[in-house]
Amino acid sequence: MSISLRKMTSKEYDEFFEWSRNNHIRELIKDTNMSLEDALKQTEAEEQEMLPNGINTENNSLMVIENTANNRNIGFVWYLYEETDGVQQVFLCDFVIDESERRKGYATEALSEMERNATEFGCKESILFVAKENEPAQNLYAKSGYVFLREMDYGMYLKKKL
Repeated sequence: MSISLRKMTSKEYDEFFEWSRNNHIRELIKDTNMSLEDALKQTEAEEQEMLPNGINTENNSLMVIENTANNRNIGFVWYLYEETDGVQQVFLCDFVIDESERRKGYATEALSEMERNATEFGCKESILFVAKENEPAQNLYAKSGYVFLREMDYGMYLKKKL
């Protein structure tokens, strides 16, 4: 089993963006009891802030997770590079493995590949946010060495030294 991360094409970005937007809206409604209208407004504001130039936004990596054994796309990962308090970090923005491909080790491999890329970029830490009710993701991140950083109302930030 082996995966690679490769940059999304414009078409793949459009598919990912639609999925990511809808998923984020659903999570806001579920986790915060936000109205659909407010969730849509917040999501649009966040999109404009985080990806003002779409797929070409600087310091953002929008990647396809590809199973190299059969050259099949099995998911997406979006991460960005930023500096916080003088420390270069990678922040995991969005991460999904196709449901039919879950629990096969691909997520662990994709996370490791993202961390390798971040280390090459000069990052010293990896940060991510996970929803409180997402136990499978929490277990994946704990197994991968992430530790609690701080809690929010509907989730928590985790950190890993690279």
